Amino acid sequence: MDRLWGLTATHVARLIPSPAVRDPYGSDSDPSTLNNLPSRPQSSNAAFTFGNTYPFTECFEAPGEPFSEYCTDYGALPGISNFQDSKGWYPGIEVRGTTTQPRFFYKDIDASVVIPSAGNQPYSVRVTDSNSNLLPEWFGADLGLGQPLGTGNPGDDGVAMGVGFQLVQHSKDNTWAIVTVTPPQG
Repeated sequence: MDRLWGLTATHVARLIPSPAVRDPYGSDSDPSTLNNLPSRPQSSNAAFTFGNTYPFTECFEAPGEPFSEYCTDYGALPGISNFQDSKGWYPGIEVRGTTTQPRFFYKDIDASVVIPSAGNQPYSVRVTDSNSNLLPEWFGADLGLGQPLGTGNPGDDGVAMGVGFQLVQHSKDNTWAIVTVTPPQG
């Protein structure tokens, strides 16, 4: 399983389907187009765990404003105690602009997740608006990515293998954990 999936608790913690957006106060000075939180601080607010994640503050210095500081506070989120390969774990594509002149962006260009599929069949790439709402009107569109746009869930395309991870128990000091692994089915 480790060779097939290569997922550890650290890897699963980085599986974030919907990146957080910076606070509107800072977003006006944010030089990025999407105003999404970068992947490094983003991954610290997701965890393969029983408990909640830790709250944190993310700040940036605006270009052309030396020593400026724009910060957004992020509260703790419920931890994720299981993983199923039927769900997509990649943020995918964000559509901006108008219906007649759409612009397509990687929601988190640094994100990457490889979920093997039954028969090595392709499955869709998640497509959303700036609020992470799925955009069914774009399902099936081919942007030349190798897979059509859609929900990004292998299960929706009938190619999930049935693999799962479930946290069962952990030590008080978090130095070990018992994880149940459901191997590929069929």
